[in-house]
Amino acid sequence: MTARPGDAAPPPLDPRLFGEPARALLDELSRSRITVMGLGRFGGALGLIRFLAALGAEITVTDKAPAADLARSVEAVAGLPGVALRLGGHAEEDFARCDALFVNPAVAPGNPFVARARARGARIATEIGLALALSPCDVIGVTGTSGKSTTSALCAAMLSASGVRVLFGGNVGASLLDRPSELAAAEAVVLELSSFQLHHLDIRGLPYRPPRIAALVNVHCDHLNWHGAFGEYARCKRLIFAPRDDEAWAVAAGDDGLTLPWALRSGRRVFAVGSAPAGAAASIAGAGEIVLRRDGRAEPLFARRDLALPGAINLANASFAAATAVLAGATHTGILDAVRTFRGLPHRIEHAGTINGIAFVNSSVATTPLEAARTLDAVAGVTVLLAGGAAEKNLPFDVLARAARRGTRCAVFFGQTAPQLREAFKREAPSVRTIVMEDMARAFEAAAAEARSGDTVILAPGAPSFDAFLNFQARGDAFKDAVRRLGQAAVRV
Repeated sequence: MTARPGDAAPPPLDPRLFGEPARALLDELSRSRITVMGLGRFGGALGLIRFLAALGAEITVTDKAPAADLARSVEAVAGLPGVALRLGGHAEEDFARCDALFVNPAVAPGNPFVARARARGARIATEIGLALALSPCDVIGVTGTSGKSTTSALCAAMLSASGVRVLFGGNVGASLLDRPSELAAAEAVVLELSSFQLHHLDIRGLPYRPPRIAALVNVHCDHLNWHGAFGEYARCKRLIFAPRDDEAWAVAAGDDGLTLPWALRSGRRVFAVGSAPAGAAASIAGAGEIVLRRDGRAEPLFARRDLALPGAINLANASFAAATAVLAGATHTGILDAVRTFRGLPHRIEHAGTINGIAFVNSSVATTPLEAARTLDAVAGVTVLLAGGAAEKNLPFDVLARAARRGTRCAVFFGQTAPQLREAFKREAPSVRTIVMEDMARAFEAAAAEARSGDTVILAPGAPSFDAFLNFQARGDAFKDAVRRLGQAAVRV
């Protein structure tokens, strides 16, 4: 979330907004010494800190970064009652004396400070875990390597269009804890959950239940620098299907040899997307028309032509969104309205402008080769590809090169992965002209020079951003800034 300089101290929080056992948990936290590990440069913990301060808890916020690097976040928490800051490093005493430790999702597994707090009997918790513990209604959890943001946002839009009071958050959007009254009154909560968040949720430091409706869109190689190996990354994704003792649902692709067996063995009822395998209680599938099948009935929901978003990848996202939304009470009319009007999220096949007949598309969120390949498949016509970024182990760039055979005339590579990308294209797409540039700024200039009227220049990096940018959003913003500057120069000419 964005830091808000000069925020006034929040009014005291009335625990009576929530029912039991949430009220008892809030009472305990209000009397606790709490350490929040990770303030965040962009204020990722501000919603949590404001919420705990409104409870009256004694809070220590600690971050490895110095105050100068966290200036906006520091300003946003200034004046909050009961909040002390310890920046520029962690201190043993803040973890030794706390009753509860709230951990930023980016804190890596095996962190010694977390281990020490746990050994001393502290609750180990996260902001998302607290939101789950407080939620009075059905929670829809959505995860996956790619497509989870669009799927979860579109699911929330479908529910809203159906008249359901829905709250959307998690890995995207504003903190749910900044909206306690809305959370207490919600009829459905939609959470996008990252592998980092799922890892920390597995610690179970708070009395919450896993999402009743859990969707796993896909799993492929990503975040190996954090998880260490694909097996551990996949294990964290699978946690979305944690068992419950009531009628819970697992939503998975009907033809996915990895995620479908997880769903079938989860103890949940299975809602299959894309096909109707044996063992599924319901399915949603179709190429031209998307049809819901359950309880012996077939009900058309929407047609592919209704979808405002481009490409097969977004048809899959919309199908997952419809499956989860149906289970949470969305109407057919609400689903159709959302499909027709939802225009997508930033950095996801986002149109950044058209200059001299050349379209520019920002898909900086495509941080794996498979995501980048699917992005290319969604774009019609001839493309000039911008790809590259930080090196991770065993990224399969061949899949991106094969996707480029269809309509990519030129590929411009940058960053640490440029040599591997060029080698993959030599093997799999030798007809595509390749250029290697020092950084993305120069790569953009080269791509714009190569493009002709009617072409699309598309940023689909196929790799993480952390070799040159803070995150994929910053990389996408840099691309859009370059498009704006190019457009201004074209006007002056």
